[in-house]
Amino acid sequence: MNFGWAPPAGLAPVREEWTAYFKQKFPYAVVSPDIESCADSVDANYWGISFDDGPTENTHVVLDYFAKQKLSTTFWVIGSSVPDAAQTLRDTYAAGHDIGSHTWSHKDLTTLNEDQIVAELVYGARAVFEVTGNMPRYFRPPYGAINDRVRRVASQLGLQAVKWALDTQDWANVETNTMQNVPEAFETWIKQGVTRPITLAHDLYPETVAVVAQSMDLLLKAGKRPVKLSQCLDVGSVYGNDALETFFKSGLFEGGASGGRKSGMLHPSVARYRASSSGSSSSSSSGIAKVARIVG
Repeated sequence: MNFGWAPPAGLAPVREEWTAYFKQKFPYAVVSPDIESCADSVDANYWGISFDDGPTENTHVVLDYFAKQKLSTTFWVIGSSVPDAAQTLRDTYAAGHDIGSHTWSHKDLTTLNEDQIVAELVYGARAVFEVTGNMPRYFRPPYGAINDRVRRVASQLGLQAVKWALDTQDWANVETNTMQNVPEAFETWIKQGVTRPITLAHDLYPETVAVVAQSMDLLLKAGKRPVKLSQCLDVGSVYGNDALETFFKSGLFEGGASGGRKSGMLHPSVARYRASSSGSSSSSSSGIAKVARIVG
């Protein structure tokens, strides 16, 4: 693994050429609806489990439980956290869990301009690729915040948004002695007869991973089967993204990430796009959200 390309933590650095490339190469990309639940084709007892905001030193608690139960889950990883926890993510992938991008720096994408959205998604996907050798097909928008503009940009990168149907709100119980609210939420959902949901939890804090075993045991006792995204959606793999793979083969990423591309040296497809769209102006970068905690 080589993270020499990785920028510092914080909002991903933008490259206008990247945005132009995707617009020119994939102008008619199909915008797919957000995914919030498992496919109707899977067993009604399937329960999509997912963990956000890793990898962290707490991720192994989740890995240990799922290994013991011979089950798999999904991890939505923040790209800027991957370099310092690459071995954890490698262990996660080797154990057969699904891994998706949670962007590079966990910013609300709806507050960013198009260049910033592209950068967040490109760097986030690259972090997943660096460890797994596979390009992700799915991403989870931070805070679940998404709009048609973000969906359109993501579709040009070959990415589809995966949100959730049920939120454990585990993060809200950190340092409050109320973490028992999480397994109690699962008990309530089971009694309500919920079927095929995707559930949001976090492997970010010691407190949130501490209730994973109890929560999953409740599902198993009720005859539910915790599953990873590929099982939940009844697809063979969550990897394989022609748009991003083509982009990384273009040489644009290496030039932009290293700063090595000389001024005026544009990729041919970018030059064609700019020539055909001259006169258009870039979006404003103002209004970037400031948040107190990384959750969602």
